[in-house]
Parts: sequence; structure tokens; C-alpha cells
Amino acid sequence: MSQLQSVQIERFKAIVDAPIDLAELNVLVGANNAGKSSVIQGLHFGVGLLQTILLSDNWTSGNSISTSLNPTQLIYSPSESVNALAMGGKLLESIESAIKISFVLGSGDQCSVSVRKGRNRNILIAVENARAAKRLASLEEPFTVFSPGLAGISKAEQFVSDGVLLRTIARGDANLVLRNILLRLWDKPEWEPFLADLHEIFPGLQFNVAFDNRTAVH
Repeated sequence: MSQLQSVQIERFKAIVDAPIDLAELNVLVGANNAGKSSVIQGLHFGVGLLQTILLSDNWTSGNSISTSLNPTQLIYSPSESVNALAMGGKLLESIESAIKISFVLGSGDQCSVSVRKGRNRNILIAVENARAAKRLASLEEPFTVFSPGLAGISKAEQFVSDGVLLRTIARGDANLVLRNILLRLWDKPEWEPFLADLHEIFPGLQFNVAFDNRTAVH
């Protein structure tokens, strides 16, 4: 039995209500803008909310959690603005308007996490059945890994700091910082394993990375 029996995504981006039964392998097929990426992002966003609560030491001993966090604390968001993830692009205070991700684990246990507008630009996150939800919140053994494609690579790329780079990758926008990623790998022990993996798909492909941080911008 898979670790998740099903997931239900509500009021996330253009998804009104999407209950999805899951198997060991799941394939999403659809036209452009049909919502395939939104489903994957919604699942990863829900788990990311749970991980953020755990990382911020706001996980309480009760079976329900309600906590207020600054959006900058989120370890994953598919958009720079959490507002943009809500229906109509506006996160509201009412429970009925909250983004909600519900899970049914392989054990049959159910849990959910929701997010809505809080006070002072914060967001209010609520967890139901926190004991079951904590199984999904592990930081050492992440329950989900979101690996987006690299379509739309820009012609030029501005150098960014490590913090900006990691946050951009976590949002799923690795295509915007591909050269920054290659620059960080270049001349490091990880470069050879990276090339070995790459050559499994593109034999003989080589990179040359050059950047002078004293004078260059792009």
C-alpha cells in the first residue's frame, strides 16, 4: 500500500476542489494550463507547510495546531506571494476561503493543513490530526521532493546570492537560475557526479563555466 491513499486540494490557484486517489505510480496527463503542475505544487505546498511549522518550533503537543507565521518563513512556495496561490489571487481571513490540503495516509489516518490570511501580513496555518500530519513533516526524510522541468531558460542571468538561489529553487523556478546552479557546482566535488548523471542522458555533453565576480553582473 502506498504511503498516501489520497489527497484533496481545495481553493489552491485555479483548483476549486480536486480529490485524487493515489497509487504507487501516478501520471498526470493534460493540455497546457490544465492544472497538472498545480496538483503537484499543491501536494508539495501542503507538506511544506507542515515542515515549516516543525522547523519553526511551533509544533504543539495537541492534536490540532493553529499558528501564525510570516510568509518568508515558508520553506516552499510555488509563488513569491502566498496571496497568488489563493482562489482569485487573494488570500482571505475566513475559514471557508482558506487553501486546504487534506491527506489520507496508507494507514487510513486522515489529516489536513489549511492556510488563510492572518494579521500584520502574517498567514494563519491550521493543522487537524497533528499526530498523523507529523509523519509527513519530516525534514530528515522528506515526504515529497518537487523537481520541476527547465523549460524557458533565459538568454542571460544575473548573479544572485546563495539565499536567493535556494529560495528560487524551492519555489520550483530552477529554470531562472540554472547558470547560478552550474556556477555553484563548478570546481566542487559535486561536479563530477553531476556530469556522470548528465552523461547517462546526454553522452559527451560538456560545460564550461566562467564568471568573474569582480566585474561581471550576468
